[in-house]
Amino acid sequence: MDVISADMAQLKTSVNKLEIENNTRDQWARRSNIEICGVPEKKNENLITIIENCKKAYIPFNASTDMDFVTRVASLSKDKKMPKRIIVRFMSRYYKDEFLSKVRQLKNLKASDIGFSGNNSYVFFNDHLTSSNKLLLQKAKAKAKDCNYKFV
Repeated sequence: MDVISADMAQLKTSVNKLEIENNTRDQWARRSNIEICGVPEKKNENLITIIENCKKAYIPFNASTDMDFVTRVASLSKDKKMPKRIIVRFMSRYYKDEFLSKVRQLKNLKASDIGFSGNNSYVFFNDHLTSSNKLLLQKAKAKAKDCNYKFV
C-alpha cells in the first residue's frame, strides 16, 4: 500500500510539473498576441478593417506589415450576450507592447470610436493570457480588492 501511495504522489508531482511547463509554453506562444473584448459582432464582418479602424483612436496600424493574423474566439463561459473576443497576433512582440500601451492610454474607448456608430459599449485591450493565467489574475484582483489595494 505504501508503494502505491508513493507512486501516486510521484505521478501527481509529475502531472503538476507537466501542467506548469505546458502553461508556460502556451503563454510564450501568445507573447505577440492581444485580446480585444467588447467589439460587437456583425455578419460577414472584416476583422482586419475593424482593427485598422483603431487609427480613428490615434493608434497607427498597418495590417499588412504589423499583423500576422486576427480571429474571433468563443469565451469559455459560453455567455451568448457577450460578443466573441478578437485575438490579434502581431508580427513583433515589441510592436504589440507599443500598440497595447497606446490603446490603454485611451482609457474609455468605446465601440463607436472604432466604427460602430451608436454603440457605446466599452472596448478593452489586454494581453492574451492562457486560461490558467487568466484565472490566476482574477484571483489576484479579487484578493487585491479584498485588501483594498490600488494596483495588482
